[in-house]
Order: sequence, then structure tokens, then C-alpha cells
Amino acid sequence: MIVCDLSHAGEFCRDKNTAVTIGKFDGIHRGHTELIRHVTEKKGDGLLSAVLSIDMNAGGAGKSILSTAEEEKILKDLGVGMLVRIPFTKEFASLPAEVFAEDILVRTLHAEAVVSGEDFRFGSGRIGNAAFLTSMQNRLGFEYECVPRVFYGSRPVSSTRIRECLACGRTEEAAGCLGRPYAIEGTVIRGMHLASSLGFPTANIRPDPGKLLPRYGVYRVFCMLDNVKAAGMANIGVKPTVTSAGEPLLEVFFPGFSGDLYGRTLHVEFDSFIRPEKKFASAEELKKQITEDLKRI
Repeated sequence: MIVCDLSHAGEFCRDKNTAVTIGKFDGIHRGHTELIRHVTEKKGDGLLSAVLSIDMNAGGAGKSILSTAEEEKILKDLGVGMLVRIPFTKEFASLPAEVFAEDILVRTLHAEAVVSGEDFRFGSGRIGNAAFLTSMQNRLGFEYECVPRVFYGSRPVSSTRIRECLACGRTEEAAGCLGRPYAIEGTVIRGMHLASSLGFPTANIRPDPGKLLPRYGVYRVFCMLDNVKAAGMANIGVKPTVTSAGEPLLEVFFPGFSGDLYGRTLHVEFDSFIRPEKKFASAEELKKQITEDLKRI
């Protein structure tokens, strides 16, 4: 998959026409995958499938549901041929919708097909919408498709809803909106060995600093270990009982597993929330609580 910014996108489209979907692909949820399905189906027409992603968190302005590496892997697995990232700046926000359609979609990306969601807006004054793209398609020579909202339960799927779910620890609902479990992926590092001294050796992962984390606390999780899907107990947070550093850490304990995980990359899927993070008065009190958490899991 080609990954580039807008200034280099034209280099990859000189000899190719594209099917482009536009949006804020934060999280790549079920609504986004429906948009992507529409453009990847155009491969049969000889078109390069392209995702034009408006990055609302550019420059460290906020946290993203997916890390950059996770986003690229998911898009590649979905069959996307090119990812074009556009940071949301004042200059971009003030760009007239007509200029966006003519200069970016047609002249730069050579779009033959354009796909967006029914609620997507772009351009100065946010006048770029489904009706605008429908009115422009004949004049600019592309075919436009408007994809209806996708629902999970009685509510539409959105990145805002997923963020709310994660903030409250509602990982089951977040997974329903994403179409896959919320996960944290990272390399196992050496920790302080406190959990091992309590009888619960953990794999410690420092989350990507740009990734949105769920509510701090204890979760039931799943992870592939040696080709077996293992259930485990995880704590995500700052370990207030033993440190005041304030840096978030993911600690995972897999009952019954005895192997060396240092240096391995783990993909940890969050299944259900058990309890919030808590500061305990002593190591013994913490050990007692961990034992109770394991019983619940």
C-alpha cells in the first residue's frame, strides 16, 4: 500500500485513475469499512483504490483510536492501494469545496469514482457534501456514490461514539461499532517485577503515545500466544499503588502461561471491563484484589 501526503499523491497517479473515498477515518470503524468496500470493488475496473483521510489530530492535537501503524495495517488488509493523509489545518478548512473537487480529486488523484458518507462535510463553510458532489460529478467527469450511515443497535456508528465507549470502559459496544475488538499492540518491555513478586507475572507494554487509551482499570483480554488464543487479565493505567510517574502502562497476566515474552510484539484485544484502577494501601491488599479480579474473569 502506498502511504503519502497530498503533495506527493500526484506522483503515484500519473498513469493511474483512482476510486477515492474521503473522510475522517479515525478508528476505521464499520462505517469506514463500508466506504472502503465501495472503492476496493472498483479494482475490477482497473482503478487504484485510495483513501483520502482528513487527520483531525495532526500535530499532536489529540489522541487517535488507532496508532499510525495499526491504521496502515488495517487499511492494507482491507485491500486499499493508497492512503493519502491530509492534516486538518486552517488553510485546508478554508479551501473552497470547488477547488478541493477540481484540484485534489480530479487533477491530482485522477478520480473516476468518489465515495463518501452521507454526513461528511468539507471545504470552506462546509458546503462540500453529498449534494455538492452529486452536482459536480457530470461536470468533472467522476461517478459519485453516497453511502448511508451504518448502525450498531439503534444508534449510528461514529468515532465520537467509540471514544465515549472507551472513556467509560464499554469495550463490548466499542467492538460492535469497530467491527473488531479494541486492541493495543506493542513490544513487551521489562517492568518493576512487582507483579511477579505477588505471584502474577505480567507482560508489560508501553502504549503508543498517540493512541487513545480506554478507561484506566482492569479488563478481561485476549491475545494470540504461540498460535493459541489465550484469555488474560490486563491493567491499563499508571499503577498508582507503586509509582507516581504518571506514564500509562499495559500489564497483562496470562494464567497458566510460562514463557519468555520479552521483546515479542503482542496484539492485546480488550473484551470486558472489570473495575476501575485503584490505589491500594499495601502490596498485600493489591494481591488480594488481583485474586478477586481473576475469579471474576
